[in-house]
Amino acid sequence: LLASILILMLVPILHTSKQRSLTFRPLTQFLFWALIADVVILTWIGGMPVSHPFVIIGQVASVLYFFLFLVLTPLAGYAEDKALEWA
Repeated sequence: LLASILILMLVPILHTSKQRSLTFRPLTQFLFWALIADVVILTWIGGMPVSHPFVIIGQVASVLYFFLFLVLTPLAGYAEDKALEWA
């Protein structure tokens, strides 16, 4: 639980894109909405009883939450910068 809150402090460090706005960054827009969907799933799972399908869904959603922040967001920034260089 503490790590999910502390990871938000890493967001400025993990921001690798030269462009600040999400307006012209479709990959990052998709990741933003994937994060919103993941938070909704984690919120819903938090209110469910501890039983087999809910535990697995919660574990997958938790791994996706950290994967979005630590891996996909920096990669999306690099990929979009490279795409802008080619354009």
